[in-house]
Amino acid sequence: MWAITRGNHPRVNELIGSLSGMRCTGGIFVSSGADYNVELLDNSATRINCLDTGLVSNIAKIKSVGIFSNTKRAVEALVLNKTTNLLMHFNALNSSNEFIDDSYSSGGHDILKTGLVSINDTDSVPDFGGGSAEPFAVFPASDSNYFIIKDKTPNDGIDFNFTDKDFTIEAWVKFDSINKAHTIVSQWKENRLQFSFYYGGDIAVTNPSYHKLAFQYRTPTANVVVLSDNQLSLANAWHHVAVERKGSNIYLFVDGVLKGSGNIGTAKINDFPDEDIYVGISLVNTTSPVAWSQFRGDMDELRITKGVARFPTTEETDQNGDYPGYFTPWDIEYARNN
Repeated sequence: MWAITRGNHPRVNELIGSLSGMRCTGGIFVSSGADYNVELLDNSATRINCLDTGLVSNIAKIKSVGIFSNTKRAVEALVLNKTTNLLMHFNALNSSNEFIDDSYSSGGHDILKTGLVSINDTDSVPDFGGGSAEPFAVFPASDSNYFIIKDKTPNDGIDFNFTDKDFTIEAWVKFDSINKAHTIVSQWKENRLQFSFYYGGDIAVTNPSYHKLAFQYRTPTANVVVLSDNQLSLANAWHHVAVERKGSNIYLFVDGVLKGSGNIGTAKINDFPDEDIYVGISLVNTTSPVAWSQFRGDMDELRITKGVARFPTTEETDQNGDYPGYFTPWDIEYARNN
C-alpha cells in the first residue's frame, strides 16, 4: 500500500523495487517463503499483472492470500490513492538556492522560479510550526513573479492531471489588493487550458468574478467557472482557501466554511500530460504574461492532493451543539500524506 500511494513508482511493474522479499511470478507478487501472495485488482476486480506497465492509479484493491497456523486466510484492502503531489512550506531554500517541494521523502518536484518571489523569515504571522518567525513566500506587486512546478517524470501525465478524479488544492494566502485577480495555482497556458484556482478582482463590478473565489476548468466541450456565492474581502489578512472535487461537484472553502459549489458531473478536466503547473500566475501568453493574473501578496502551506477530497461538505457540530464551520484549517505545518 505504501509503495502504491506514497512511493515514487508511477508504473505497476516498478513496484517490485520497493517490495523486499517478494517476486513477481505468474502475474502476482509471491513472498520468498511462498507463504502468501498478493494480487492487484482494478475497479472491476480484474487482476492487474504485476509486470503491467500501466499506472499504479489503476490499482483499486489489494488482495492477499496466505497460510497462518494451518489456516488459509484472505484479506482484501481498498487502495485509497491519497497522494500529496505538491507541498510547499516556503521555509527555506536548498543548497542551490531553489525553493523546495516537501511532498516526497526522496525529493519532490523541481521548482523553477521566475521573477522576484522571495522568502520572508522575519514576520511572526502566520505561526505554523510554533516558531516565533514563520517563513512564507512573498510575491511582489509587479508582473511575472511565479513558479513553474515540473512533473517528476516528464510527459507521463500523472502528477497534476486530475481528469475525472477527486482532488484538493489549498493554501494560506494574504492578497495585497482586492482589485486584482490573484492566481493561486493553474494549468492554464495559451491554448492548452486545464484549470485555474484564483481570486477574482476587478474594479468593474459587472465582472461576474468580482471579489470572488473562483475555480475555472476546461473540458473538451465546455469552459466552466465555479464562483463563491458572494463577494469576499480577502485582502490584507491571512485566509485559508481551498477547492476540491468530490464526486460530481466542485466545492470552494474560505477559512473552513463552504462558500460556493458547482456541478461537474462525470466530466473530465482537459488532460495535457506534458504541461507543467504554475503557482502565482496563469500563462495565457507565455511571451507576455497577463498582468491581471499575477498573484500579489503572501502565500504559505500550499498543498495539492490528488485522489481524494480532504474536506467535509456538510457542517460539523462541535461538543456544544454549535456549527463552527465545515472544518478547522490546521494552524501547524502539513506533513506529507497526513
